[in-house]
This record gives sequence, structure tokens and C-alpha cells, in this order.
Amino acid sequence: MERARDDAAFRPIVRLSLWVDTLAREQLTKGAWMMSTEKWLGRNLEPHDAATIAGARFFVDAVVRTGGAVLVSTRQTESSLGAFYSAAHGQRATLLHLWAFRCPSVSFSLAGLDKLPGLAAEPVRADLYDRLAAIVGPLSTKNLNGYPAFPVARLAERPDAAAFRDWLGFVVERARRTPPR
Repeated sequence: MERARDDAAFRPIVRLSLWVDTLAREQLTKGAWMMSTEKWLGRNLEPHDAATIAGARFFVDAVVRTGGAVLVSTRQTESSLGAFYSAAHGQRATLLHLWAFRCPSVSFSLAGLDKLPGLAAEPVRADLYDRLAAIVGPLSTKNLNGYPAFPVARLAERPDAAAFRDWLGFVVERARRTPPR
């Protein structure tokens, strides 16, 4: 017999799924078209090397495996894929972006994460920043309220990739954490 799907760990995934469905429905109602992740990857990363493409595919897989949804997040320019998660108190968080510029990169969206109870403290965000830098190497900025980034090709290296997925799972757990009462 299958276990009932009403436990606390499953609820955020259901809320996120409903939110993604609602977003897609709104876009269709407005006559807008939501590009698929696969189409975005093909259109934006085809001219790049194998490591960049492998890293981007790993990025998408890591987001999905940690309970997130990957969507084209900048509708006007379609310049990035966002990693969307449900967070504490029904909030939504975009934790990462995959950007398709000359050097495709992943940015950690620290800006705005201070609004989530589990990530509000600056030492917590500094620790997450340091952990990420230890995995993927130097990041583009040290700003804890900014968007530190690294080349997505670094995720093609399997030891870094596995460590990145574990780090992302840890960040998601912190984003969903609520303060003690």
C-alpha cells in the first residue's frame, strides 16, 4: 500500500508544482509562450563546448533532484533559466540562474534571500557562499546581497558536480527552514 502524500516534506513540492502550473496557465492566457528548458538549452548553448553543455544539463538535473523547477525566467529576453523553489511559509525563492552569455554561468541569487527566515542571517549566507566557492572555485563577486557567479562548465567535472548537488540540497533545506517559536 502506498503511503499517504500528506507529510511535510511533500507539501512544498505540491505547492511549487501548483505554482508552476498556474504560471504556465497565466502565460498561455495572456497569449505569451513559455519556452521549454530543452529548447532554451538548445538555442542558447549549442555553439558552446561539450563541458558547457554537460554542466548546463547537470544544473537542470540538480535543480529537479532537489525539488525545484527550472523555468525560463526572463520572459522578454529569455536570457536565463531560473531555479525556482518553494520556501518557508509558502514563499517562493529563485535560488540560482543559468545565464547564456559569452561564457554561460550559474549565479547564486543571494539578493533577496535575506527575506527567508532560514537565510536571513548574514553569517548563514556567508557560509553558503564559502561552501559554494570551495566547490566551484572563485566566484564573480563577494557581495552577499548580489549574484555571485561561476562558469557552468565547472559542473561538468563530476566531483564538483556531486558536491554542488549536495550543496544545493543544503541551501534548499535552509530556505525552507522556519525560525523556532
